[in-house]
Amino acid sequence: MLLFIEKIENIIIFYKNGNYYHLISPVMKIIERIVIFIKHKNLSMRAFDMSIGVGNGYTSKQAKTKASVGSDVLERIIEEYPELSPLWLLTGQGSMIIDPKAVSDAIPEYGNDIGRLTQLNTTDN
Repeated sequence: MLLFIEKIENIIIFYKNGNYYHLISPVMKIIERIVIFIKHKNLSMRAFDMSIGVGNGYTSKQAKTKASVGSDVLERIIEEYPELSPLWLLTGQGSMIIDPKAVSDAIPEYGNDIGRLTQLNTTDN
């Protein structure tokens, strides 16, 4: 049985066989995907803001104005919610939820090597 739940601008949320599904427009902004994730987690925006260490009202304000989300905030979200797919968050592709155990390999720490790699790449051209 398919049950329509709600439509939020370019997002349609529906329920089927015990699961929630989202139909998403390809032109959706990152903040809109963050709002979908917050609803999926049954969190208030205030609770979400607190969990990622941003000021009260940050997510709500960004959502209302469809503003961009800073890279530092995106990093905090990904660190705090390892089940949230970074690919989905940034591009809308793939599944919103991933198995964090399936991606348990640590991301390498590059530190100052990134600058050196960038330098090498620009001198090769």
